[in-house]
Amino acid sequence: MVDSPPNEAAELSANAQPALVVGQVVGHYQIIAPLGKGGMGEVYLANDAKLDRKVALKLLPAVLTDNKEALRRFIREAKTASSLNHPNIITIHEIGEAEGVHFIATEFIDGQTLKHRLAATRMKLTDMLDISIQAASALQAAHAAGIIHRDIKPENIMLRPDGYVKVLDFGLAKLSEPPGGAGGFKMDPDASTRMQIRTTPGIVMGTVHYMSPEQARGQPLDSRTDVFSLGAVIYEMAAGRMAFAGKTKLDTLVSILEREPPPLDEYPPHLPTEVQRIINKALRKDREDRYQTIKDLQIDLKCLREELSFAQKLERSKPPSSRDIPSTISSATSAAAADQVARAATNESTQTKANPIRRAMPVVLLVIVLAGLAIGGVMLWRRVRSTPAVSTSATRVDRTVSYWITVQKYRNGRPFEVPFRLAGEINFEKDYRVRLNVSSPQSGYLYILNEGPSSADGAKSFVVLFPSATANDGFSYLAENQRVEIPQQSWFAFDAEKGTEKVWLVFCANAVPELEAVKRFTNPKDRGLISDAGLNARVQEFLEANSGAMATLQKDDQLKQTSLRVSGPVLVHVIKLEHH
Repeated sequence: MVDSPPNEAAELSANAQPALVVGQVVGHYQIIAPLGKGGMGEVYLANDAKLDRKVALKLLPAVLTDNKEALRRFIREAKTASSLNHPNIITIHEIGEAEGVHFIATEFIDGQTLKHRLAATRMKLTDMLDISIQAASALQAAHAAGIIHRDIKPENIMLRPDGYVKVLDFGLAKLSEPPGGAGGFKMDPDASTRMQIRTTPGIVMGTVHYMSPEQARGQPLDSRTDVFSLGAVIYEMAAGRMAFAGKTKLDTLVSILEREPPPLDEYPPHLPTEVQRIINKALRKDREDRYQTIKDLQIDLKCLREELSFAQKLERSKPPSSRDIPSTISSATSAAAADQVARAATNESTQTKANPIRRAMPVVLLVIVLAGLAIGGVMLWRRVRSTPAVSTSATRVDRTVSYWITVQKYRNGRPFEVPFRLAGEINFEKDYRVRLNVSSPQSGYLYILNEGPSSADGAKSFVVLFPSATANDGFSYLAENQRVEIPQQSWFAFDAEKGTEKVWLVFCANAVPELEAVKRFTNPKDRGLISDAGLNARVQEFLEANSGAMATLQKDDQLKQTSLRVSGPVLVHVIKLEHH
């Protein structure tokens, strides 16, 4: 028997008029506007009068809070979730009660849900992988803290404009557990990362389209239920439709329990077969055949992203075909060949009765000339190909690039206040986190390095900040007007030692071999530090040799950005970040 879950009753109450009006005060929160409503309550944009910041205020329906034991367990789990300091998990500011209304105050995320994104446009493969990896990272942190989400769905995945993914509503699904549930956690002796939540048999909780088979059956749950739900979300991003859908909820449940979703190759555009394999493994009916941890799923997603990135690099590095040989060579060869043919034809017409050998001489000469021109063309092409990446030819063009700094204040190890933008450098507080943004109207190759302390012999150390695996898919190449954030998924933090951080910004018309070679140090082990002394010395020589051409600097206080311009193919500029 399938009973109506408690959140269905909540949905009925949520369809009524909003409980709060604009301007109303709940505790120390003043309502600004309603944001939405659903089975777990109504959500409002509110202003926190104490800290003067915007928050999302979620009111919990009375039907979910009347049971004191369920409420107590929910508060305990929500507190655990609020202790998670993870960039992909929404920050819970407060769990409170005012005038008999229970509420949760969380950070306000200015973005759109994955559900709205999917309704508006078809997902690109790169975006799908990035969202999936970030969501898996959030779940991995939660599982490590003993929390199972139990309600992963597109509505609970928020996409910020800056590329960050935020997973919402940790702990809320626990509140909908019926009074007969045992509550608490029972650790699985076979795997410390698996948690079991016992619920009353026959009671179905969660959003039907994304729940696991064991969740649909009302069986004890562990962290692998989130693996299945995330697999259903990934399928929807890939296929553009739900993995499990029926005319009624019962039809959907039968589909989850007994049927496989249609293969991805039925939906254009066709995706790599590895995507289908990953989704199939995440959606196994038997959880013993599924990914055993969310980390295993995340590893496969990351490997797929790296393989696709490597394939793109190979495609870009293919040698040019014959049609790519410089036009000056081919046109010169064609002109010379045409001239020789014309001369040969003229000579032959004026010597109609000449010796056969003599008549053949122009043809032989023509063949010799053409062969020589061909060899010369190939040699010239090879010389062009072997020319160092940074050209020092007499033809010089301006390099132009703009940058600005995004600052996020931190307090007690957690972000607070809205990030703000700077055109240039200030004296940063020790708790500030920063992100560098770079863009150019020109295409080119970008490199960012942080200069470390010098050794006794004057040798400097360098840490590679860009390119990296977490920004621009590991590529140094930027297209025209492309903007990159460095780092893309986190922030730079200042160390405890006061002083000046020197950040070298290099923007070139062509790839720089020395700086392309440092990519191999952008891994978790080396953390960007160039440990090869010889390569480090060559990088230092390059920076010193090209930093003599001072860039013209112009700050725009309205746009809050700094523009740099230099005459030549190489722009090198030092950004100095003072901190105390």
